[in-house]
Amino acid sequence: MELPEAERAALQKELAHQARRARIELDPERLAKLSQFVDLLLFWRRRMALVGSRTWQDVVRKHCADSFHAAHLVDEARRVADLGTGAGFPGLVLAIVCPGSPFVLVESRAKPVSFLRYCIREIGIENVEVVRARAEDFAAAPEQRGRYDLVFSRGVWPLDEFLSVSESLLSEGGKAIAMKGPRVREEAVGLLRAPFDLVFEEYSLEAGERRVLVVATLRRSRGAVRCFT
Repeated sequence: MELPEAERAALQKELAHQARRARIELDPERLAKLSQFVDLLLFWRRRMALVGSRTWQDVVRKHCADSFHAAHLVDEARRVADLGTGAGFPGLVLAIVCPGSPFVLVESRAKPVSFLRYCIREIGIENVEVVRARAEDFAAAPEQRGRYDLVFSRGVWPLDEFLSVSESLLSEGGKAIAMKGPRVREEAVGLLRAPFDLVFEEYSLEAGERRVLVVATLRRSRGAVRCFT
């Protein structure tokens, strides 16, 4: 599906605007790839429930914009995993924004996996691999242990479960990043023995929705969790 030229220009303008709100400047190549991804997502949505959003405006302002706010954490990471990526948020968006870092997108459902693999081929995204697996099984595989600088999750599990799954995947000093709503601080209260230091980065989407990045850095010593605001 190809959007009319005027509509595509409006889509790219909105992508650039939302990226600037997250302090990102997108060059024409990345804007073109992101707009093609949004276009494909809405086309595939007619056949399968990939996202609830029905318009490109909703996709950009909610899903893409949220993903943009995590881009500063990538910074040429050696290897990045997105667990339970669904339709590619944040993993596929971040892979386009940060082409210097290799990404592995982990998803257990066949339809999103088919969509993501199609997008990668159609758009020409070279730094992404899609793995069909349950995140728990992926993390338990011996060959994945300690391979990742960053592990992402966007609202898939409770925080303690996400950190437990991420721990074996992370290299020393690696970070698990949970993208959550404002009530995530309540979840963190119960984390008494996890080997992470937690930092909470708060931000808002343009419509006013409050969001939090929980940045959990794996420590060398395995003690109690420490939380910083």
